Amino acid sequence: MKDEEDSQALQNDNRAELARLVNPFDPRVQAMSATERLRSLLDVPGIERLIPTLPIPELFLLIHDVGLDDSVELLRYASPEQWAGFVDLGCWQRDNFTIEYFTRYHSIASEAGSLAPRRLIEAIDPELIALSILRRASVFDAREAPEDIPDGRARMISPDGLFVLELDEGDPNRLMLGKILDTIYSADVDRGRQLLQACRFELPSQLEETAYQFRTARLEELGFPPLEEAAAIEAPLPRGARAQLVARVRAETSAENTSTRPFSGTAMSLGPHSPLLLRVLSDLPDGPRRDKLLAALRYLVNRRMVFRGLDLSDSELITNETKHVVRTTSLGLLALMADSNAGAEVVLASLQLDEIYRLAVTQLAALTREAGQILDRASAPIGASPFDAATTEKLEGLSMRPPRRPVTEEERRDSSAPDLLVPLATLDEVRAGERLLFEARTLLSFFEQRFDWGPERMQAPDLAVLPAETHPMVRFTALLLTGIANVLLDRGRDLAPLEGADVADMMDMLLEGRGARRIDPNFRRRAMDQLTGIAGGLEDREREVISRFLATGLDELQATLGRLPPDAAPDARFLGDVLLLLP
Repeated sequence: MKDEEDSQALQNDNRAELARLVNPFDPRVQAMSATERLRSLLDVPGIERLIPTLPIPELFLLIHDVGLDDSVELLRYASPEQWAGFVDLGCWQRDNFTIEYFTRYHSIASEAGSLAPRRLIEAIDPELIALSILRRASVFDAREAPEDIPDGRARMISPDGLFVLELDEGDPNRLMLGKILDTIYSADVDRGRQLLQACRFELPSQLEETAYQFRTARLEELGFPPLEEAAAIEAPLPRGARAQLVARVRAETSAENTSTRPFSGTAMSLGPHSPLLLRVLSDLPDGPRRDKLLAALRYLVNRRMVFRGLDLSDSELITNETKHVVRTTSLGLLALMADSNAGAEVVLASLQLDEIYRLAVTQLAALTREAGQILDRASAPIGASPFDAATTEKLEGLSMRPPRRPVTEEERRDSSAPDLLVPLATLDEVRAGERLLFEARTLLSFFEQRFDWGPERMQAPDLAVLPAETHPMVRFTALLLTGIANVLLDRGRDLAPLEGADVADMMDMLLEGRGARRIDPNFRRRAMDQLTGIAGGLEDREREVISRFLATGLDELQATLGRLPPDAAPDARFLGDVLLLLP
C-alpha cells in the first residue's frame, strides 16, 4: 500500500514539474530557453503517460517556440484532444482556416509515428477535413468523372477506388492530400467514404462557418472567451470603483500583514525595476495560491489576445501581451497598495487580478484621453503643437495606448536599439504624467482665456501679419513673451508681432546695459508683475505653472541673446523662436 502511495506521490510531483516547464507565464522558467525546457521535460520519468495531461495552450506554445520539426518526440505522446487543440490554435487566422498550416501538422504527425496522424484526423471536425479537400480538389463519383482531364489538372483516385479527385497538377501539397486520405481510410473506411461523398455537395464557405463555430466553443473551454467578454477588461471602471476596491482590501487587512514582506530568492535577482507582479510570482511558494495567480494571469493574456484579434499561435505576440498585462497589473497593484497601506500579497488575495488590471487601465486611459484632447486643442490653430519640443514629445507619448514616456539618456546608452518611447511602468511615471497634463492644461487654458487662443487665432488681425509658413513654428513661449513685451511697451494686451523699433526699445528695457547679453533682474520682476495682472483669477497652483513658464521663457531668451556675437543687433534670425517679430 505504501509503495502505491509513494508511486502516486512521485507521479504527482512529475506532473507538477511538467506543468511548470510548459508554463510560459511562470517567471521562474522564463529565463530558460524553449530548447532547455523541452530537454528537461523529456527527461521527466513517465513522460509518455504524463504528456496527455498537460494543458493544451501551454503545450502548444512550447512546441511552437521549439519548432515543429524539433518537437516530434514530444508530439509522439500527444492525445487526440491535444492534437485538436493544436489545430484550433495554430491553423486559423481570425475566422479563416489555413490549409497549409493543417497539412504541416499532418506532416509532422506522420513523422511522430503511426498513431499520431490517426489521432490528429480522428480528433478534428470532419468539416475541416472536407474543407481541406475541397480547397484543393473537385470530388467526383468514379462512375461519373469526366473522361477528359483539362490542361494543368491532375487526378487522384481514392483508396477504395470509388471517388476521383481532380486538382492542380502543380499543387505542392498534392502528395500530402493523398497521405491525409490514406490516414482517413486506414482509420475508418466508412468515414472516408462519407467524407468524400459529402465533398461532392457541400460548399466550402458553409463547412468553414460550421467548423469555426465548433472551434469558438472549444477555445472558450481552453480559456479564450468570446469577444464581448474579452473586451470587458479594457473598459474603464465606473466612478467610485477604486474606493470600493480599496475598501475590500482594507477589510482583509490585519495588523500583522499590512507591511510588504521583503523579497528574496528569484525575485531579488530580477532587480528592483522589474514589474511588481513578476517579483511577487517569483517569490510565492509553490501551491494553490501561486497556481491560481498564474492561471488568472494566463486568462488575462488570453482575453487581450482575443480582444485585439491577434494570432493565437504567435509566441512573440503572446510574450508582448504578457509583458503588457504584467506591467499594467503591477501599476494597479502599486496604486492599491498606496491607497490601502497593504502589502502586495494582501491586495492580490483580496481582489481578482482582472480588477487590479482594470484599475490601471482606467487610470492610464484617463492620461491617454486628456493628452489627446490637449494636443487637439493646442494644435488645431496652426497644425503643429505650440508647446516646446520636449513637452510635445511627452504629450504625444501620453496620448498613445498604452501611454508612454521618452527614454532617458541613460536608457538610450544602455540599449543598443532603444525605443524612443516606452510604456509607463511605475507610479512615479504615472504621477509625472499627471503633473505634465496639469501644467499643459493650465498653460493652454491661460492662453485660451487671456489671449483668445483658438482655432482661428492665427487669422486674427494682430497675428495675420505673420507669414503663413511661420504659423507651425509659433510656440507658447514666443506668444507669452510677446504679450508681456506689448504690455511693457504700452501697446495693450495683445500678441501683435514686434517691429524693429519695438525690439530696440525692448532691448533697452530688457538688458543690464548696452551690449550686455544678460536680462536685467529688474526686468524679470517687472515681467512677473505684469504676468500677475494678466493671470488674475487663477488658483495658486495654476499661477505657479504660468510663472514658472515665464521664467523658463526668459531663460530661453537670455540663452538666445548669449549666442549672438558681441554688439550684434538682435533680429528675427536670432529671436524668432522666442519672440514674434515682423519680417
